[in-house]
Amino acid sequence: MAICDLFDKKAITNAIVVDVDAHQGNGHARDFANNENVFVFDVFNPYVYPHDREARQFINKAVHVNSHTTDTSYISELRKQLTQCLENRQNLTPPGFDFILYNAGTDCLFGDPLGAMNLSPQCIISRDEVVFKLAREKGIPICMLTSGGYQKNNAHLIAKSIENLHSKNLINLGIN
Repeated sequence: MAICDLFDKKAITNAIVVDVDAHQGNGHARDFANNENVFVFDVFNPYVYPHDREARQFINKAVHVNSHTTDTSYISELRKQLTQCLENRQNLTPPGFDFILYNAGTDCLFGDPLGAMNLSPQCIISRDEVVFKLAREKGIPICMLTSGGYQKNNAHLIAKSIENLHSKNLINLGIN
């Protein structure tokens, strides 16, 4: 895993996993259970698979959303909760996070048969922008992983989001 490799190379001391896939991030939670150098921030629908109660105890910050969550409330809650996590970590020793692993799932998109959420394509684009803006503001390197998303239009949406991040100068694609 990328975070373990960065720890092995002593490139980082603290990391945060920001998981916005519709499903509980039980893999990350289990991988980093009791690792005080990795903070797991997970925004998920608790009413869908996997219902992993054991892994849930290792999620440092769980933000529950459901199929009735509106775009506006989703973005507002994400921004508020992630900002608090990033700012509260500044008071710890060592302070701050050196790295963000961003699991940018698209199974929270309206119509996804497995995510059971109803976010619009624009909400997904805004969500990615919020996370990248916060990373930029805090000076934290970020790696975006795409995951979850079981509709034909997911790849196009991911491309639109990346184009948006590039147009806002939040990432550099090496093109004009």
